[in-house]
Amino acid sequence: GGGGTGSADLALLSAVNGRVTVNVQRNSGSGGGAITDTNAGAANIAASTAILLAATGIGSTDPMDTQVGTIAFANSTSGHVQLNELSGSGGFIIGTVGTQSSSSNAAASSPNNIVLTAGSPITFAHNVTSAGDLTATATDVAGTGDDITVNASVTVSADNVVFNAGDAISMGANSLVQATVAGGDVTFTADSSTADTNGGMTLDGQIQATTGTVTLQLNTRGPATPTSNATTWIRAAELLLLSNTNDTADFDLASIGNRIDTLAAATSGDVIVRDSTGGLTIGTIGATSGIVTGTSAATGALVTINVPNGTITVSQPI
Repeated sequence: GGGGTGSADLALLSAVNGRVTVNVQRNSGSGGGAITDTNAGAANIAASTAILLAATGIGSTDPMDTQVGTIAFANSTSGHVQLNELSGSGGFIIGTVGTQSSSSNAAASSPNNIVLTAGSPITFAHNVTSAGDLTATATDVAGTGDDITVNASVTVSADNVVFNAGDAISMGANSLVQATVAGGDVTFTADSSTADTNGGMTLDGQIQATTGTVTLQLNTRGPATPTSNATTWIRAAELLLLSNTNDTADFDLASIGNRIDTLAAATSGDVIVRDSTGGLTIGTIGATSGIVTGTSAATGALVTINVPNGTITVSQPI
């Protein structure tokens, strides 16, 4: 339909092999109501694809529980967007459905976050923008596949971006994950719990937190590396590298486009970083000072810092 001015309180809308569209935005795209969950814990939407359009939140106080293959959404004025793909549903794709070719929460003031949770993989297949924060969690269960993927040439933007992958994180060529507010951070955690030891990061895209911190945490498995340096870079005021107990947790971040001011690391594997800004400081970020490798039984871990156009300032031990 053309949209409405009221709200939609959903128990279950089902179109298992088809599309569900819920539109409570006014025709102008501004004003309208909310999409809310009225059967907490049970599915609200079961469909192959879905479009959710609202003005004052989508699952803002209680996440919308979904069993959907591909979903697109837009919220215009206030409230969170919170989607929970139920365990065993096969994960979900945030991607184009019909004419809805991007997803967003444009609410100008808090609450205005995007929170995505799935019992299986989460894939960003089109651009996603939040005026607040964005958190995506692929819950860890035993076995592989609890991944978060940003497809090639897709941009994910928010004040702060947090990815918690039960297994791996992957970014395709020319993809971009960026913090858009001053001091905003990007935080990636792979193998986020102990259900298994699958993990690692394939970073073939670009990560940006120009005046904030990029944190890459591998936990038990690695490595974190691009398959090609041609389309890859990290640009941040601070880069923090963390892992715990496995010597495969290597950080190989030698892309020529990196621009980093301060670096700190505590990891069981290698730390290889190239910076092209003209100056890099080995310093303190949060509770981590300097660069420490071999934090478990690992032996022979390497530290290679390359700043071909400037200076390296060692303010904390390596």
